[in-house]
Amino acid sequence: MFDFYGIVRNYNPDIVHSHMVHANIFTRVVRLITKFTLVNTAHSVYQGGVLNFLYKVTDFLSDLTTQVSHEGLIRYKKLGLVKKEKLVIMKNAVKVSIRRKLKKANKYTGYLKKALIYLDFMIPPWSNSQCKYIFDC
Repeated sequence: MFDFYGIVRNYNPDIVHSHMVHANIFTRVVRLITKFTLVNTAHSVYQGGVLNFLYKVTDFLSDLTTQVSHEGLIRYKKLGLVKKEKLVIMKNAVKVSIRRKLKKANKYTGYLKKALIYLDFMIPPWSNSQCKYIFDC
């Protein structure tokens, strides 16, 4: 945490942008000891009890929270995890003409050599069978 604090203090960025619940909470806590504009991006719909609580009580430390799905946006508003005026949707989507067709994935790193997929929906946490269906893992 102090390493990150040092980087932020020395670099003095205009905006710090974090992704995923753990990084979002981490950057919020660091903001207690230094000032920077903070944008958090949430990628998941379901975090769980303790993480929801931490997200809610540290919301005042974030300037803006983006959610990558409409379902997630509705849930965050319903649970009061983020103040409505600080929550916007920024879909994590790529629209292409071919749906659910992917070129071979690298089994070892998970990187795709070339992907052609329609991602205008929230993909739930993946099971191995889903991975095999979509990515031929």
